[in-house]
Amino acid sequence: MATRSKPATVTDVASESEPVEIDVVSAYPEETVGWEEAWNSADEIEGAEPTDKAELIDVPHLITGARFFRQRSNGASMVELEARTRDGEVFSYQDSSTTGVRAQVIQYLQELIGVTDPLSASDDHWFNFALKAPRGLRVSAYEATVPVKGSKTGATVTRAAKTYYIRSNGVRASQR
Repeated sequence: MATRSKPATVTDVASESEPVEIDVVSAYPEETVGWEEAWNSADEIEGAEPTDKAELIDVPHLITGARFFRQRSNGASMVELEARTRDGEVFSYQDSSTTGVRAQVIQYLQELIGVTDPLSASDDHWFNFALKAPRGLRVSAYEATVPVKGSKTGATVTRAAKTYYIRSNGVRASQR
């Protein structure tokens, strides 16, 4: 049950307009619902907690799904992975590399799962699977020469870069 509190006055600072009167709605007035009831009936944001890939170096984990999408800011193709550790911690991480984690997951989906073109799936399509990262991730650090954004002369700059890879099980494929 929602109740209305008295109207509040706010000012739109961006346009420096006159104060605007709005109604502020309180879903759970303190006097009618306690913390426990409000907490137990509230909505939650769904999804796995994002994790920095650097925290997954040498950390074994099970990848349980992936989705591919394009960044709105620059159109880069990304993969978001959902995973969990042995103790049940669920998390997610993202990668856009053309040779690292993203490329490994594309190859896995194509060769072992039979997905012909995972990049053509819609942004909200999840591929569910179970892929072990028995020795976690590894990182390759290097210097990359990249174009200077907005340069009309073709200027470049060298900067530090990293590519993360899912570590293998350490056994040559032909020895299995």
